[in-house]
Amino acid sequence: MYKNLIDHRVKKFSRSPTLNQNIGATLLVGFFALYFVVVIGTLGLFLPDILQSAIGEEGQIGPIFSKVIIYFMITDLLIRYFFQKLPGMDVKHYLLLPVKKKKLVRFLLNVSVFNIFNFFGLLLIIPFYLRIIRTENGLWHSFAWLMGMLSILAINHFTAILIKRWGALNIRPVLVAAALIAILVSLEYLGWVSILSISSFIFTPLLHSSMGFILLILAAIGLYAINYKHMLRFLYEDLGEMKTTAGKGINRLVFLEKRGVVGSLIQNEIRLMLRNKRPKNLLWVVLFLPVYLAFITYSSPYLLENPLFSLSVVIFATGIFTIQYGQFLTSWESSFFDGLMTQRLSTVQYYQSKWYLLVGACVILYLFMLPLSFFVENFFWFLTVSLLINLGFTNYVILHLGAYNRKGIDLSKSNVMNYEGTSIVHFLIVIPVLLVPLLIYLPFWLLDFSNWGLVALGLLSLFSLSLNKYWFKSIISLHKGRKYKKLSSFRKK
Repeated sequence: MYKNLIDHRVKKFSRSPTLNQNIGATLLVGFFALYFVVVIGTLGLFLPDILQSAIGEEGQIGPIFSKVIIYFMITDLLIRYFFQKLPGMDVKHYLLLPVKKKKLVRFLLNVSVFNIFNFFGLLLIIPFYLRIIRTENGLWHSFAWLMGMLSILAINHFTAILIKRWGALNIRPVLVAAALIAILVSLEYLGWVSILSISSFIFTPLLHSSMGFILLILAAIGLYAINYKHMLRFLYEDLGEMKTTAGKGINRLVFLEKRGVVGSLIQNEIRLMLRNKRPKNLLWVVLFLPVYLAFITYSSPYLLENPLFSLSVVIFATGIFTIQYGQFLTSWESSFFDGLMTQRLSTVQYYQSKWYLLVGACVILYLFMLPLSFFVENFFWFLTVSLLINLGFTNYVILHLGAYNRKGIDLSKSNVMNYEGTSIVHFLIVIPVLLVPLLIYLPFWLLDFSNWGLVALGLLSLFSLSLNKYWFKSIISLHKGRKYKKLSSFRKK
C-alpha cells in the first residue's frame, strides 16, 4: 500500500498544472532553492568560526555549540510554524476504499519528515559534524551527538505540526507558546536570565554524554505518537477545515455595514481572509514581518541608521499586505467571481472596496510600527513617507497588476510552497515597488540632502494620490477589457 501511495504522490506532483504551466515561477523557485542550499551549506562549514567570534570563547567547539541550541530551536520552530505545511494529501478518495486509517495516518507522518526544512537542518548540521564533532570526540560520542541533533530536528518538526493542528482547533496553545518565547527573550534582553547558560545546562549532558541522546530520541518518538493519535482522531475534521472554520472569525462589523455597498464588500473580504486557509496563512506571514522588524529595531536600533536601508525596509514593512495579498485581489474570489459580476454592483464600487482595504492595512501597519520612532532617530519621518509611498504608488501598481491576473486560487490550500495563481511577475513586482522610490531618493542622499529627498518622495506621493480618479479610470478600463478573459480562465479547474 505504501508503494502505491508514494507513486500517487509522485504522479500528483509531476502532473501538477502549476508545475507545467508556470515555467518561469518554477525556475525562479529552483534558483532560490539552490541559493539557500549553497548559503546554508557554507554556513554549516564556517559555523565553528562564527560561534567562536560571536561568543568569544576558546576551547572545544562542541560545548560552545550547545550554548546556542535553544536559539536554533526557537528560530527553527518559528520558521516551521509559519512556513511548514501540515502533513496531508488528498486522502478523501482513500477514505472510501478499504484502506486502514492507521496506515494512512502513519504514512502521512512518515512522509512529512522528508521536507525542505529538515533538509536545510541537515545541511547545517552535517558539515559541522564532519569538521568539528568527529575530530573532537571519539566514534561513539560523535555518533551520539549526531543522533541527538537529528532527534532535535525531529522534535521541532513534530512540535510545529502539533502546534499548528492545535491552533486550527484552538488558538490558545499558539498564544501560550508565543508568550513563553516572548518572555524568555525579554528576560534575556533585560539580563535576568542567560539563554546561553540554560542551553548549555540542558544540552551539554544530552549531546556529549554516551547515553544522553537516548532521551532526545524518546522525546521525538513521544511527539510522533501524540501527533499520530491527534491526526487519527481528527482525520475527517482535517478534510473539512473550511467547514470547521466557516463559523469562526467575525460575523458583523457594524461600522463597515454603515458604509453601504463598499463597506459590505470590505467586510466580506475580511471574512474571506479569516475563514479560509490560504489567505489566513498569508495573513500570519504579513503580521510576522512587522513584529520581527519591531523586535530587531528595539534590540538593535543601529541597524536602521542607514537611510537607504531604513527606507527600503519600512516601505516593504508598511506595504507587505499590499504586496502579498493585493496581487491576488480578484484571484481570491475566483470560485465565485461569476456571481459577483452578475450582482447589481458597479466596477467602481468593486475596486473602491479593494482600494480602501489596502489603505486600511497600510495605516494599521503604520500605527503598529509608530512606537519604534522613540528608539530610532528620524524613524518617524521615514515611516510616514513610506506610508505615503504605499498609498500613492504601491497600491495603484498592485491594483493594475491585479487586473491582469487571470489565475484562480483554491482558498482551502495552504500558502506554503503553493504557487497556484502565481506567475514570475508576482516575484519581480517587489523590484519596482522598492526601486522607484529609492532611485528618487538616491540623488538627494548622495548630495547630503536626505531630508529634502524625503520631502520630494512625500510630495510626489501626495500628487499621485490627488490623481486618484485618473488611476481608477485606468484600472477600470483594464478590468473591462479583460473581464471576460478572466471569467473564462476562472471557470477552468
